[in-house]
Amino acid sequence: MKKLRAGVIGAGAMGKHHARIYSEMQGAELVGVADVDERTSSEVAAEYKQKRSPTASAC
Repeated sequence: MKKLRAGVIGAGAMGKHHARIYSEMQGAELVGVADVDERTSSEVAAEYKQKRSPTASAC
């Protein structure tokens, strides 16, 4: 079965939860995190061994 490739847009409280859930979920793959605040999105992306996406379309 193909994995769902998911990007998280918004690295606030809910975005952090979504990133965690996608990274732990069987059948899903977290592929990026995007947020207008570069520092926040970089921190969340690094926590889940992903890269920060500069825009939502890059996820």
